[in-house]
Amino acid sequence: MRRRGFTLIEILIVMALLGVLFSVLFGTHMQIRQLLAEQSVASNRTSDILAFMKTLSSDLHNLVYDKWNTRQLFIARKNSVNGKRIDDLMFTTGRLYNNPSSLQTQVHNVYYFGDVDENDQVQIFRREDVFADPRNPGQGFAVPMAAEIEEFSLQFSQGGTSWDDEWDFATKRVMPRYIKCTLKWKELGQDRIFSFEIRPPLLWY
Repeated sequence: MRRRGFTLIEILIVMALLGVLFSVLFGTHMQIRQLLAEQSVASNRTSDILAFMKTLSSDLHNLVYDKWNTRQLFIARKNSVNGKRIDDLMFTTGRLYNNPSSLQTQVHNVYYFGDVDENDQVQIFRREDVFADPRNPGQGFAVPMAAEIEEFSLQFSQGGTSWDDEWDFATKRVMPRYIKCTLKWKELGQDRIFSFEIRPPLLWY
């Protein structure tokens, strides 16, 4: 029996079906790549957020308070950046035995603040001074810590029940015993929130 060849119409139909199949496969492939890229960005952003919160928590846990120092530095202000609540925080922190060979302790000022990046997104910066000089606060090089922040709010309390949004040692003459931090950010179009509360041991208290 003689085998019949394909007609032009059948060939065109097969080619059209193959074209549709390749288009679907290519589209699926691109969607998977986009999803993986988004997941990677989200993972990196989560890592940045966790690293930022760890650094802030460490700085606050090592909050330095010399009760005989009338110029002790601790200033927290409620602030707004690009329509979002992004508070400022400036204080003195320390690292015990920063130099293991001489058991030297390092004491310096740190400053957390927000600013708008080139994409009109809010970014949190940490500025660290090499000295603890209350006469020249806010010195040092600013390092970006976390991007696309929706809120960075701080609250302070002496007893853990009544909370203030701002705190200045120069007027209160005492350090806060409780500090609460709330951070909100965007991840894959979803709002994420993380909050923690600490009670600094207040070095040299």
